[in-house]
Amino acid sequence: MPAFPALLLLILWVLAILALILVTRNILVMRRGNERLSQLAGTPEKDALDFDEDEPNFFRQWLYLAGFRSKDAPLIFLLIAAAFCIAGLAIAWAFVYTGPMGFLLVQASNYPGGLGEIFLPVIIILPLTVWVIISLIPWMVVRGSRRRRLSMIREDMPVILELLATLSESGLTFDIAIERVLRSHRRSRPLAVEFRTYQADVLSGRSRVDCIRRMSRRVDDLFFSTFASSLAQAEQLGASVTAVLRRQSDELRHRRREKALEMVLTLPVRRVIPMVLCFIPGLLIVALGPIFYQFIMLMDEMMGNRGLF
Repeated sequence: MPAFPALLLLILWVLAILALILVTRNILVMRRGNERLSQLAGTPEKDALDFDEDEPNFFRQWLYLAGFRSKDAPLIFLLIAAAFCIAGLAIAWAFVYTGPMGFLLVQASNYPGGLGEIFLPVIIILPLTVWVIISLIPWMVVRGSRRRRLSMIREDMPVILELLATLSESGLTFDIAIERVLRSHRRSRPLAVEFRTYQADVLSGRSRVDCIRRMSRRVDDLFFSTFASSLAQAEQLGASVTAVLRRQSDELRHRRREKALEMVLTLPVRRVIPMVLCFIPGLLIVALGPIFYQFIMLMDEMMGNRGLF
């Protein structure tokens, strides 16, 4: 291996390790500080009230919607992305200059019949592919966090709306009903966090309609936006909030029932791929295995190479 590529590889690895250490240390320090401030101030979530729907920084809002709501989240994400990019570049460099790529190229070139040349383009672009995949890991993590957050919100919405509708029908106001529901709900669930942030917005002096719209923008989900729009419209027109909650609860329950029926009806189609890949090959091996074994032994006897197979 040449001296210059080896030195460059070592420098890249050192930079990646140092960047990961610094970013991890910064994240731990900020998390501990935010937890202490949240415990002392009693806020529902760190930086939850700093959301600005008119802010043109779409990158910051993308991280915010995924649950990364620290003020330094964009900087931390960029540092982590840079560290993964350097680590992926170092791994790709090592794959090229330490021998694995050359070994694969030689093996593919020496494959009889020239069939190995088909895989030469794949081997050549393999380091680039590894580098791109490693560099995209932070982006995929944020995207997965966003999906998990929406999934948890959609799981909790039917139960919370049903409870809010029941408590409102019993004579409680909307704010008191939210307080009663949140007492028995886990604080770590995203929907409970958003409702606590809504309460904090109301206590800060904002109008209830503005707080509902801000909560809808913080969640940014179609089902939740429909509920928030209906609630804001009822608040503006002076309509019954209880009727809106009951209607939204019934509609959401109906949507979940339709989705469950859709999954049940599409289940036979989804089972085709597992059956083809796992079940049918086993049946073929059990049914046709002895026949193939006898055929191979017969060919061995005919060729005079007994014991070759």
